[in-house]
Amino acid sequence: MNWRHIATIALFGSIWGFMEATVGGLGHHLHIPLIGTFMTCIGYSILYGALRSGLKPAGLVAVALVAASFKFADSWLFGLPLTHILILNPANSIAMQGLAFALVFGIAKSDDRFFGLAWRFLITAAVAMVAFNIISREVLGWETTHTISPMKTVLIRLPLMTLGSAFLAKVIAEISSRKRLALTPGWQAATAAICAILAIVARYVIQV
Repeated sequence: MNWRHIATIALFGSIWGFMEATVGGLGHHLHIPLIGTFMTCIGYSILYGALRSGLKPAGLVAVALVAASFKFADSWLFGLPLTHILILNPANSIAMQGLAFALVFGIAKSDDRFFGLAWRFLITAAVAMVAFNIISREVLGWETTHTISPMKTVLIRLPLMTLGSAFLAKVIAEISSRKRLALTPGWQAATAAICAILAIVARYVIQV
């Protein structure tokens, strides 16, 4: 893996972490319904952008791990233990989203049409949900919104994730096909660092 790939991973992972800290953090703070579902759509669209930038499955998993690592900043900011549910559960969710996306989109034939994207996101979201809940409930012993209300998950959350992710990915595909944004590795690394700093500041301000 060369320096350009590392910088690209840091860029997309930090953008995802920034979105989780700002949009996701504010949504959870205000108790906005289905904010987790909306943030999943954003996460998948960021992964899709990373895929279109040339990252391979291993790089896509790395993007998710970078984003998940942002959750551990709460331990430093708010004195939470690293094993706290508010840290491990969202980190687990993001990591499983990355693994599922890399698996499905790494195997499935490329198709930028809406329904082609939708069926891949449907499988991706389902695989990520199953893996997340197995780890959360069976390994860590924690109930999740999925296990508490499985019918709502199947009938509402999963379809919204599928359609929302496909829509955002389609927008990214259209934009990237018309205008390609090429940042040097140095600019990518600098942008990633700025996103990381802003994410920590925003997380602290929103929570306090």
